Amino acid sequence: MSAVESLPYGHHLYFEHDEDSTVVALGHLVASKPPASQPDSVATAAARMAEAARGERGRRQPIVVRPLATGQYEIVDGNATYGAALEAKWSDLPVRIQRARDAPEQI
Repeated sequence: MSAVESLPYGHHLYFEHDEDSTVVALGHLVASKPPASQPDSVATAAARMAEAARGERGRRQPIVVRPLATGQYEIVDGNATYGAALEAKWSDLPVRIQRARDAPEQI
């Protein structure tokens, strides 16, 4: 059984949660680096997630995304974790939404 196949669904096993995180359906996430282009990174992410679930490693922060005009979210940090979640057939992931910075003041 691969590391991905052994990832039971349960965010609390793998991720830290706080008031700045929310859960987004995988279908609303867009990878900035497609998982198929980085299979070794996806395997490493899955292995680290499995270690966190067993208590051998700390839980990671939610993946970081930014909103797109389409209503979806582009992954800024966490593409491999997203790939592991896809392979494990999860329905969603915890995310931190990166908000656009305010425009600089005009002088």
